[in-house]
Amino acid sequence: MMKTIKLAIMGFGNAAQAFATILINKRKELEAAGFDFQITAITTGSKGNLENREGLDPSMLLSHLKENGNFRDFPMGCTQKSTMEIIETGQYDIMVELTPLNIFTGQPAISHIETALNRQKHVITANKGPIAWDFERLRALAEKQGVEFLYETTVMDGTPIFNMTRETLPYCKVLEIKGILNSTTNFILGEMEKGTDYEEIMAEGRRRGFVEADPSMDTEGWDAAAKLTALMNVSYGRQYDPRPSESTRY
Repeated sequence: MMKTIKLAIMGFGNAAQAFATILINKRKELEAAGFDFQITAITTGSKGNLENREGLDPSMLLSHLKENGNFRDFPMGCTQKSTMEIIETGQYDIMVELTPLNIFTGQPAISHIETALNRQKHVITANKGPIAWDFERLRALAEKQGVEFLYETTVMDGTPIFNMTRETLPYCKVLEIKGILNSTTNFILGEMEKGTDYEEIMAEGRRRGFVEADPSMDTEGWDAAAKLTALMNVSYGRQYDPRPSESTRY
């Protein structure tokens, strides 16, 4: 018997569009496994919000956005509901939180996740802010409500680093966290080493899709700080935050 799982997607930038593409490309495999995924709502910061409890076609979503740049004339209709109203009243089984990172507070993603968990909805997020700022409380809330709170793709694009420590190495102690935490700055430094002009580097990175229009979160180190904090919070079971301590201020 096919099980229909309804999704509400908060944010529809590069990550969410890639996710929608995966749902399209993997539909047959998902159906073979007994699952039918149905997008019932999408919210965006500036392109309009959509809600349709019968489901929004992901192919239509992507093509319409590419052609029009927003959802205001989408055939299935825009809604006047705010993002929070959709989270509070929408019909979904899983909320996928993919709004832009706010490294300084973790909001509004923290409130999005908290509201969905309180409705006993599962949550999947690629947003590092909540994991950096409020992980332990949100984890405990999900456990209390008996729902899943998944965040694997917040660091290393879904490479199972959190699953590895939780599922594969449950009795091991993490002693050190080390690695390249930001691919954008790694790319910039590598190209600068070759002598490439900075503006040319940024243009090429944007063309490839991994350099943001405003790269300051990457180039000023905040993205790396969020990832490192998320890794520490999950690995050590404590609540740190991305702010530098007094001893590390310059």
